[in-house]
Amino acid sequence: MPVKNQDPKLDPQTKSFFAEQSCLIAETSTAFATSIRASLQELGIASGRIFTTSKFAIARQTLSEKRPTILIVESEFEKGRGFELIEMFEPLHENVKRIVVVTSRSASTSVLMEAADGHVDSHLLKPFSADDIRERILGVAKLKLQPTPYAQKLANGRAMLHAQSFADAFVEFESARPLHDKPALACFWAGEALRLTGDAASALQKYREGRNIQPLNYRCVMAEFQTLFEMQKFDDAFQLVGTIVKNFPMSSFRLRQLFDVVESAKKFDELAALYSIYRELEDRSAELVRTAEAAFFSAGKTILSTGQAKQAVTYFETGVQIAGRRIDYIAEIVSELVSVRATPEAQAFLAKVSPSDVGTPAFHRIAFCVDQLTLTGDQLLNRGREIIYAGNGTPEIFHLVVRSFATAGKATMAESIIGKAVETFPDLRSTLYKLLDENLPKQSA
Repeated sequence: MPVKNQDPKLDPQTKSFFAEQSCLIAETSTAFATSIRASLQELGIASGRIFTTSKFAIARQTLSEKRPTILIVESEFEKGRGFELIEMFEPLHENVKRIVVVTSRSASTSVLMEAADGHVDSHLLKPFSADDIRERILGVAKLKLQPTPYAQKLANGRAMLHAQSFADAFVEFESARPLHDKPALACFWAGEALRLTGDAASALQKYREGRNIQPLNYRCVMAEFQTLFEMQKFDDAFQLVGTIVKNFPMSSFRLRQLFDVVESAKKFDELAALYSIYRELEDRSAELVRTAEAAFFSAGKTILSTGQAKQAVTYFETGVQIAGRRIDYIAEIVSELVSVRATPEAQAFLAKVSPSDVGTPAFHRIAFCVDQLTLTGDQLLNRGREIIYAGNGTPEIFHLVVRSFATAGKATMAESIIGKAVETFPDLRSTLYKLLDENLPKQSA
């Protein structure tokens, strides 16, 4: 049935194609969104099947609930998150059944479009007219309906992958290579066929062949990085970090992997660049937060072990910001600083504890840790007793005070502390009595 306003000059096959389509327009400009909508209606897409938004959250929800077959997205959409939408859109439909058009305000985006080979069907530079968008989408549709021999072989190969005929798929992808002047995508899919057979090393070689053809091919770069990451070849994976950071949009998942690689390769100088991206990222998963704070803690600890306390502190401070001044994170930092007797630095991090955590047992444990650097033996012992009798004793504090009383030969005092300990920590009884026995001075025969 013809759609209202559909161009009557379209051939029947094209009319039928567009009558079945639906589209999400992710665009911040109302004027451009309106122009795109009019063009789509001329092609035969019903108004009720065209969804427009300028918000990432709504776009993501629309992809999930409406499952459109066409995505027209602005590359600068919500701080460059257009590519993130493309990655969400891709699994919804097979390549021959979906269309992706990217609009942008900058000619430099053409580099990204080359990188996005296989993800993006066409790119339009603003400003463009309604006729421009119409002709561009129409051209893509005709290629979908009558694919090139290269595109057809890739589609055949992907169907074989879906049927788990991995060896046949590999042959099909390899046979596609002579049909294109830059067959990076064929290399990627050949690598995927090998990866699915468990041959990661050979897959890696194919991804690299694709990257030699198109150095910024997104699929090949990311597949190579992911494979190296899974093979735990972190030094090799690190070599791709700069390329990824400089050229590609970042998701929470991918940024977490970059933090992991930088930490594992101990290339801590790169953490500042990753943190800048982290701060701009709006959707930060809990896994990303934990990975980022762990990376900065690892950097601080490693550098502290070389005697560079001031430099280590800069990493620790960033970690505390990421962790939201969480007390258990601060406790780990203080413990490391105390272990190298970095007294001023340990005191400074104790002061970073949130006011709501001051006075808690966890706070007293950290404070007592710092006290070990500043108080004499008797002062420290008395401080421990004060904390214990105030009801804020922790297993660590009980251990230290019992050991100190035992070493001084004060068995009765040690036993009174053990009595207080088992009121809160019954399981400590045997451990503390063993500690007492082992540390009492041996009497001469």
